[in-house]
Amino acid sequence: MKVLTVIFIGLTMLTACAKQSEQPVGTPQTQTAGQGGSDILEQPQFVETGAPSTENTGDIRLNADKNAFTAYKDDNEVIFYAEVPADCSPEKVLLIDKQTGETVAELFDEADYEKYGDTIKGDSVYNCRFRVNTDINKNDEVSEQAKYTYYATFTDEKGEHISNPVDIDVFEQFTDNELADMEAVDNAISQLVESEEYNNATIDERREKALALLNKLADEGTPERSCSLIVKESITVSDDTISFSYKSGVLGGVMLKGFDQYMN
Repeated sequence: MKVLTVIFIGLTMLTACAKQSEQPVGTPQTQTAGQGGSDILEQPQFVETGAPSTENTGDIRLNADKNAFTAYKDDNEVIFYAEVPADCSPEKVLLIDKQTGETVAELFDEADYEKYGDTIKGDSVYNCRFRVNTDINKNDEVSEQAKYTYYATFTDEKGEHISNPVDIDVFEQFTDNELADMEAVDNAISQLVESEEYNNATIDERREKALALLNKLADEGTPERSCSLIVKESITVSDDTISFSYKSGVLGGVMLKGFDQYMN
């Protein structure tokens, strides 16, 4: 019975192009897959300065045609769509960076697709084309990601109207160092689970052996890469799986039982 190593990856990291010279508008809160165990892909802390409280909050529906970008790609343009209430005729609909409170664009209902991304005039859907800042690099040694949050707003005789927030994520590709670390972990786990001793062991014995290996990878790495390779605090044991997080923030796991082709 073959026991498999499973790696869970939430988003595909595409190969990044060279950093572009244009600096688009926007202020991200970055996340860094650093060398310490506790700072791996922590959730960013947003400063709630942009969206004031109002009775009309949520009556604008804001959407975007893209919600994620790979860092440094030339295609970093997103079209925002803000559907306002049919009984409103706003003079201006603005796009706001929620983290900074800055106005970053104006949305239009002008049937000019090339300029604004709008196709029908007078349908109460306001659009804009906006370039997201994908130049997020702060540390060449680790992959990073950033999250931007935007909302649309306008003011009329009824007061201030505010949309739902829309998140845009930017991801860097894994660094060569991170890929080498993950490969070292995978090789060590494969060597264990493919061994005759492991496959002849009971589930409890496999669990003990896998835990010992993962703790060693967290504490000292491998002979080839003598550094911490996984986040020790992330090691979690269930009945038939031990999950963990690589230093890059990617989730991995060791299956203690093989797949059963008759089970869904």
